Amino acid sequence: MRTETTHFDTANLAVAAYLTAGKHLRLLDVDGSDRRRAMFIFEDPQGQGSRLEAGFLTDGALVPGAEFHRQLRVLRRLVEERIAEQQRQFQHTNFKGYEQNEHRVVR
Repeated sequence: MRTETTHFDTANLAVAAYLTAGKHLRLLDVDGSDRRRAMFIFEDPQGQGSRLEAGFLTDGALVPGAEFHRQLRVLRRLVEERIAEQQRQFQHTNFKGYEQNEHRVVR
């Protein structure tokens, strides 16, 4: 029997830092495929991500300030790494494709 894990996704860096600093949800991945905005993907087996996000945005939910600040830095670094990784893969794919195509000088 296969159990499906529910995920919660957000592009909001502050929300992601709140969720990780408060140990509310476990960060699974950072999707940096869109250079304009990264997506933070959390494991959310109880489906509480939307409620936690709303609480943070409207109710002034609290987490320790130092941990929140640390998580902001960690998550920013992860986003930068993912975007750089995507760019390297794109460049490698383009270069490899160029070599395999018929773009060679024939004399």
